[in-house]
Amino acid sequence: MKGTHRRGTETQRRETLSKTIGLSRSHRLTQSLPLRSSRLPRCLRASAVNGFPSAFTLIELLITIAIIALLLSILTPTLRTTLAASRTAKCLSNQRQLAVAWSLYGNDFRDFAVPAAYWQTQFIGTGPVIYWFGADSPTASPTSGTLMPYLSTARAERSALECPEQPAGTYTPQTQNLKVSTTYGYNGYYLSPEMTPGWAGEISFRPWRKVSDIVAPSSLLVFADTLLPALNATTLPRSTALLDPPLLFSQSSGWQANSSPTTAFRHGLKQKSAAVARADTSAQAALTTPDLLKRDSKGRFLGTGSLSRAPDPGYVPDWEQWLR
Repeated sequence: MKGTHRRGTETQRRETLSKTIGLSRSHRLTQSLPLRSSRLPRCLRASAVNGFPSAFTLIELLITIAIIALLLSILTPTLRTTLAASRTAKCLSNQRQLAVAWSLYGNDFRDFAVPAAYWQTQFIGTGPVIYWFGADSPTASPTSGTLMPYLSTARAERSALECPEQPAGTYTPQTQNLKVSTTYGYNGYYLSPEMTPGWAGEISFRPWRKVSDIVAPSSLLVFADTLLPALNATTLPRSTALLDPPLLFSQSSGWQANSSPTTAFRHGLKQKSAAVARADTSAQAALTTPDLLKRDSKGRFLGTGSLSRAPDPGYVPDWEQWLR
């Protein structure tokens, strides 16, 4: 029995030793196999020491930065174009709202066009001037103005009265008491001559127009982007609520060139256009020729100009009849 027990014990020891040697060899074999992670990018390879990803090398970092810079250089012009187109679309929407409100006003006031302003004492007494977009008073309601009851917006920053390309803070209001006025001009020169401040003395003999009298509504400008250029490099441009024609009328000398046209060309990146609304309530971005853009003595574009050399067809379609 003792001999049998000893042989069994020796057999168990041999099996245990064999298993131990087998594990050791298996371990050494595993350690000697090559890592397959060499097929992965360097930044994703596992470290043989601690198992964490290794860091970027300097060359890889520079290549990554160069690729990002290249992508930005490709995408930036496209992004700028998209944002500019979005602002133009918003401006056209604003002006179409103004044109529709202008049409609604005529329905309520015997078809007469909106007056540019009430400033005569027989209308306002000692009160403030009432423009189509608001009363020129620090206490005026944001909804004051002859056209405002027909708009779904009040006078405020980024409202339908402001072009997105010329928001509050980028211009000086032409009014005396309003911090926010409008960056759109109304064609009162043709539509309400006697109610257009600044020009009424020369053109009040012309009739106050009715909407139904307009012969070519798809051509006549009612509203447009407007601006008065800055006086110098340290001042802001001024807003103006009047859309003036390229020629101005004088009863003594007839039609003369307008040295300060108010149509503003501020849309687009390369070729600038002016957003306009016409009497048929349509709105478009209108282009002009380079020679009709206003420039300073050094040839720098001042932001304003005219859409045509003569007052017709957009500004004053019957201008040739004024001399008769």
